[in-house]
Amino acid sequence: MSLQEVLIGRARPWALAGALAVACVLPRLSTDSSLEDERGGAAGSDAAAAGSAMGGKATGGTAPTSVGGHDTAAAGDGTDPGFGGSAGATGVGLGGGADAAGAGGAAEAPLPGCGDGTRTPDETCDDGNLLACGTCSASCRKATPLAPASGTISIGPDAVADGETFVLHDGFGPIPFEFDDDDQLDTDGQVISFSQPLNVEAVRDAIVAAVNAAPGLAIIAVAGDAGTVMLTNEHQGPVGNHAITDLVSSSTFTHTGMSGGAGYDCPEGTGCFNNDSCASARCELGVCVP
Repeated sequence: MSLQEVLIGRARPWALAGALAVACVLPRLSTDSSLEDERGGAAGSDAAAAGSAMGGKATGGTAPTSVGGHDTAAAGDGTDPGFGGSAGATGVGLGGGADAAGAGGAAEAPLPGCGDGTRTPDETCDDGNLLACGTCSASCRKATPLAPASGTISIGPDAVADGETFVLHDGFGPIPFEFDDDDQLDTDGQVISFSQPLNVEAVRDAIVAAVNAAPGLAIIAVAGDAGTVMLTNEHQGPVGNHAITDLVSSSTFTHTGMSGGAGYDCPEGTGCFNNDSCASARCELGVCVP
């Protein structure tokens, strides 16, 4: 029914009421639609910004790499550039072409000439590629020096009991350690002998001695303050980024790492400046090779 018909009285009363109701509602529908468009546009814009920023490595994430023919997993700490991981505080994955800030932040574009292997005055570093692996960020704004994985073990009062264990992984295999005070081992782990009453410094020194004597373990232990043991992987790079695990009931036995190993993580075919960037530790003619 047309509005003209309504006006000239040809419409039935109920049709007139319906037409007037529709006329009243239409402006609101138009307004609501505009609001929805605005909200949808804003949401899409926010999502796009977050998505572009969240292309990096996850805190505590893992990343496959290969060093010396051993497949390992490198864990992230949330601050260094990632290796194709999920979203994190900073860094970008290998597929990125710029450094990303945190969620909602703006990505940094590569500096002019970044990735050609020659550092310009504007660049902090240039490792021959536009990826976040190696010894330089994807934008050539942040250097990532070679570093070994490291960690700590801390022992407090009544921290350990007979038969309890912890495991260190140097990137080439796990090595278990067992605390023992009765000369009866429950596992085939490396023995850490102690006596009761427990002396914190004595247990610390026993851990240092056991770690350094473990056959084939590429981790060096040094006694720190009080009941702290400092651990460092003998190899630089992410190969040693494996978390310490334990089966110790006391909350006064704590540990950190192993983490922080950097460099030697670019895959085959990636541009490189030297061996430090390549997972194979071989850079030939500007490219990582097996």
